[in-house]
Amino acid sequence: MPEARVTSHQPSPEASPEKLPAMASIIREFFIDFLSSLVPGFLFTMFAIPLVISTGVVLSRGQFAWNTIRAGMEPYQAEMVCLMFVLSYVLGSVFSRRDPKVPDQKSAAHILMKDWASRGRAVIQHRGRLVERNALCRYLSRLSWFRRYRMAKFLAEGEGGQFPYSHLYEYLAARGLKHLAEHVPWRGEDREIDARSKMFINILKVRLQFVNQKQCGEIIRNEAHIRMMSSVWYAALQLEYVYLVLLFLLLAFSPFNNTAKAPEFLPILILLVVLLGSAAWLRRSVIKFLHYQRVREIVYVLETAHTAWRNGQDNIFEGLQYAPHAQ
Repeated sequence: MPEARVTSHQPSPEASPEKLPAMASIIREFFIDFLSSLVPGFLFTMFAIPLVISTGVVLSRGQFAWNTIRAGMEPYQAEMVCLMFVLSYVLGSVFSRRDPKVPDQKSAAHILMKDWASRGRAVIQHRGRLVERNALCRYLSRLSWFRRYRMAKFLAEGEGGQFPYSHLYEYLAARGLKHLAEHVPWRGEDREIDARSKMFINILKVRLQFVNQKQCGEIIRNEAHIRMMSSVWYAALQLEYVYLVLLFLLLAFSPFNNTAKAPEFLPILILLVVLLGSAAWLRRSVIKFLHYQRVREIVYVLETAHTAWRNGQDNIFEGLQYAPHAQ
């Protein structure tokens, strides 16, 4: 039989599937779980449980004191540490399983409003028309900054703000990444963009893991950091709720049981206010960059998949091609 013709997209020896050793895979899984679950959970337990106990002690003044608590916990110090880690992991797992869409959309709205003049190059663009039904909002819309705020929020929380975003093709093409844009199976200007789905990126991740795990390290790190920052955002939000409840309890019950006269009352009150502000600052900090990280993740996945395709993995984009809708 004649020898097969060699093409630029025929599998080469370098493109053969390469798998990581079992230990390396385990370390990577632990790395993701540690960042996305244990860190946010530990953050929450360390800054919530001691304040809850302290507030309980102040509110129950005369019934039990710190010495009683210390005496009861002292024989079980090792068990308490282990329990703290278990509780941190469980709570962190709850935070990490929550949809990163909410903080991502808030981050996208913040970035759109901050750089409103360049919104035409954003990965989220106008789809639909904002109609203010609230009379107060219609009145405030006369102010340019409020109008920008409402429009940025509308764009980010609309259909176009769903990961991996409506105008991903246009975003990549505008930055000279046409080779990546051509792999996006939808266009933002289509009348319908039913092909847009976060499964597009997830499917590419699965295929890349199967083809060559050694090249997925940066993708895994990006995903781990996104999940961690999303979990931190949710943990900070819950901390804010906890601190607000504790502040309300302290201020509401202090006139009835003279807790304001306790020496611990003012330090705990100040600490709660400081930690409440810190939690709000932390949540705000995450909002400033989370959307950038998610877009970066998309670019890394697409570039890695494109490189695999160029090296001979012809089926890496199979079933994910662009199909224009009938007009």
